[in-house]
Amino acid sequence: MDYSSSNRDQLISRIKGLEEELDRKWYEEQHLSFIYDALDSTLNGVAITDLDGIIRYVNPSFLRMFEYTSKDDVTGKYAADIFVASKISNIADIDRILEREGDKKLEFDVYSKDGSIFQVEISSSSVKGRDGYLGIILSFNDITERKNVELENRILSTMIMKSQEMERQRVAKDLHDGVGQTISAAKLNFVAYQKDTVKHKERFKAGLQFIDSASRELREIYNDLYPSILSDMGLESTIRWYAKNSLEMNRVKVIFDINIEEKIQHSLEVDIYRITKELFSNIAKHSGADAVDFMLHSSSGMINLRVSDNGSGFEMTRLNDRRGFGISNIKQRVNSHGGVLTLQALPGEGTSVEIAIKGEEK
Repeated sequence: MDYSSSNRDQLISRIKGLEEELDRKWYEEQHLSFIYDALDSTLNGVAITDLDGIIRYVNPSFLRMFEYTSKDDVTGKYAADIFVASKISNIADIDRILEREGDKKLEFDVYSKDGSIFQVEISSSSVKGRDGYLGIILSFNDITERKNVELENRILSTMIMKSQEMERQRVAKDLHDGVGQTISAAKLNFVAYQKDTVKHKERFKAGLQFIDSASRELREIYNDLYPSILSDMGLESTIRWYAKNSLEMNRVKVIFDINIEEKIQHSLEVDIYRITKELFSNIAKHSGADAVDFMLHSSSGMINLRVSDNGSGFEMTRLNDRRGFGISNIKQRVNSHGGVLTLQALPGEGTSVEIAIKGEEK
């Protein structure tokens, strides 16, 4: 076929145009492939919708987060359907809420595949093409664990404040009913002696005895607030002394396994002593046990405490019903040192509390 020079030039021009178009499409496909590879590897769940709010793409993290097994299970569905809030009827509502709040990260309740509800933090942005807006990209961050920790911290903070208030009330009561009354009695004796030193000679001696008693009562209150006995006797001897006076005197046999190879910092010593007191008190008051195994080891950078009894035990499901059991106080002390508390109990088979705390780095 004979082509004129003009026709050949047009054909060459068209071929070059097709080559450029193919190169452009190849580049776009490579670019899209790079973007999808990046989205597939991100830890956040990602969903891309079209302008009608229909999900066209989800990454593997989204599938895991929402417990879907295949992209086919969710693509083609309306994104608004995964949101719990009734005020969200289409994808535009989400974008509108985010824009109105002036924050590109807000918290929403969403449904997983089985209908259970969990909390996510969402950010969004528009997907733009050469011809304008194509849809919306949503990034999901599962914050369920964070919200649970926040709730637990709020509960613990409330418990701490209540505990502190109860402690203040207890100290005030001890001062008023104990020390205050004892000092008043001493004052009455001194006043009587002052009026007639001969007639009320013995009243002066009685007043001194009341002062000595008040001093002892103050010392008991102080030791309960800040156990100086630890500084005098050391942790092991103090625990053995307390066990003798709180359990063994009530015919509860205590078997000790104490091995403190590494020195424990003072603040942790105090909390271990208070935790031990709380556990021994629980055993004496609630368990009906006649034998206790006590283990305290400090070695290899770890402090391990275990207290087990052969008492009545209880149903773990009823732990929150056991008022005065003191587990919340113990847990707060353990948490303050970044430790882990494990509690095991069965009706008729006793209770075991184990605590593991990393020692202070030197």
